[in-house]
Amino acid sequence: MEIVLIDHDQSIIDIDRNGNIIQQHIQRESNTCLHSSASSSPSRIVYICLLNAFKNYQKMDDIRDTLYDYYARIHGVLSSTDNGVFDVNVSILFPELYRSGQEQPQHGNSLFQCIKTMFDQLNARHGTQSTRVYSSTSFTELNQFIENQCNITTANIYFYNQTTIPSPPCTLNVFDLATMEKPFNHLFTGGFFDYLHCGHKAYLSLGSMFSKSLFFISILEPKQEQQQQCNNPSTKTTINSDIVGVVENRVDQYKDKGRYELMQDLDTRIKNVDLFLKTFNPFHEKLEIMTNSRCPQIQFCPMTYNSIVDSLLVSTDSLKSVDKINTIRRTNNLSPLSHFALPSLLSPITNEKISSTQIRQLLYQIKSNNTNNATV
Repeated sequence: MEIVLIDHDQSIIDIDRNGNIIQQHIQRESNTCLHSSASSSPSRIVYICLLNAFKNYQKMDDIRDTLYDYYARIHGVLSSTDNGVFDVNVSILFPELYRSGQEQPQHGNSLFQCIKTMFDQLNARHGTQSTRVYSSTSFTELNQFIENQCNITTANIYFYNQTTIPSPPCTLNVFDLATMEKPFNHLFTGGFFDYLHCGHKAYLSLGSMFSKSLFFISILEPKQEQQQQCNNPSTKTTINSDIVGVVENRVDQYKDKGRYELMQDLDTRIKNVDLFLKTFNPFHEKLEIMTNSRCPQIQFCPMTYNSIVDSLLVSTDSLKSVDKINTIRRTNNLSPLSHFALPSLLSPITNEKISSTQIRQLLYQIKSNNTNNATV
């Protein structure tokens, strides 16, 4: 596990400087660390920890733009490295989210305590022996704190090359989570979340941050052998409040999902989403993951008759579906759902939407090449 500490003070931010830090780090030792098979689990887990990201926080768009900027750059680096999208798992963290909502904000070094909680939880998951920290020499007090309080030895703390990447002092401001705008009470979203990529991570991060009481994620089932008719909307839903529940609502054919035969199994996708969200926002009020099948007819969508959810997280490509769902809800004497629409994250290399279909196509090519090489 690698933790990269980056100052994101909006008043002095240099996105290119920080982008270079990320690029140099991800590419570090890539030739020797990457697996030869894209089907293997990631050989490197990297957390980009943004400090001071909330110093001049004004509205949701500020955080959205921050996550989109960084994740687009990360995807660009991974895409330019052989098998990088498979072999390096990179996530962005905000240490402020590692303070419990019940914990009162304090002055001084309260952010240090958030950082310690973050290190403790990550070390418990990955093990302290494998933890390496990459920091700036200008973070003097923070570096000493990490060494003394976070169970990280001096030998495992590395520093940026200051001659090529200057870094401003880290002011480490305190941010009160209670003041964050959370306009969505019970927020629902759905998707396949196959080969959880940078676009998914930005999308889920924002849903997690701006849902107040419940963030409800439906992970769609893979294509089944035989198409079955959707059940009546009155079908009882079974939701496990822990992790996974099931909505009995049958599947259509996924012909629009290229190389769907290479889709990850449902359990893997559930595990990846669950682990990502619990790492990104461990003190969220309530996260629930359920499984579902995409309906061939929108009137059978659970959101047309669900009385718990009051808002939807969707891509801008799906706004028409929101209107249709709300039309049906009105006929069912239910309040219309508000929505939080996010654009797709674009690749900085191709300027196209980052998608799991592209990743499955890449995996298909890698497998084909390996097969061809084996027969030569």
